[in-house]
Amino acid sequence: MNTSPGDFKFKDLNGRDAEGNLTGQPDGVITDDDRDYLEKSAIPKLNFGLNFNASYDNFDFSISAYGVAGNYILNSIRGALESGGDYNNLSTNSLNRWTPSNTNTDYPRLVFGDPNQNSRSSDRYLEKGDYMKISNIQVGYTLPAALTGKVRISRIRVYLSGQNVFTLTKYTGFDPDFGYSNIFDRGVDNPTYANKVFTAYMAGMPNPRTFQAGIQVGF
Repeated sequence: MNTSPGDFKFKDLNGRDAEGNLTGQPDGVITDDDRDYLEKSAIPKLNFGLNFNASYDNFDFSISAYGVAGNYILNSIRGALESGGDYNNLSTNSLNRWTPSNTNTDYPRLVFGDPNQNSRSSDRYLEKGDYMKISNIQVGYTLPAALTGKVRISRIRVYLSGQNVFTLTKYTGFDPDFGYSNIFDRGVDNPTYANKVFTAYMAGMPNPRTFQAGIQVGF
């Protein structure tokens, strides 16, 4: 047995008889037959968006937001960052890992190779994927025509904008709004080499937050 104190306990849900048929009784071995259907979907029950524009005197303001609700994400990056099974980076949660002197914790022991496969896919790493993202905010000011007309310019507007400003979510990964390579990867935040290689099509890569200032001039 590869399980030791400090490892997770996985439910033994199914066993097999001598003919290899599932019996539904524990058999003392954790295999793929012990997997259970959790009825949690990666497809959101609700998709929503918001656009708002307002102006007062020479000032203008706009904001855009979007989000989803009712879906779940398998945060496998979290599993990799907490497992300690390789020469990988570790989450700060691992500072509270199980040790003989720190047993009142729900973070597993750190052991090279992860012999108990504590980081395997399980409901421990299944998290709600609800979020609302402020995708764009912009504030602008148009100089009075009486001022710009003196230099034969019809309009001068200065503005400050931000993209991907912030995300409201309880998801503990980098970003609940991540890309995936195909429909079967939807809802799985799990690049091939978690916490080593991040690409837009393998999840794990947070969307960048950018700010910019500009001037619009009309003649």
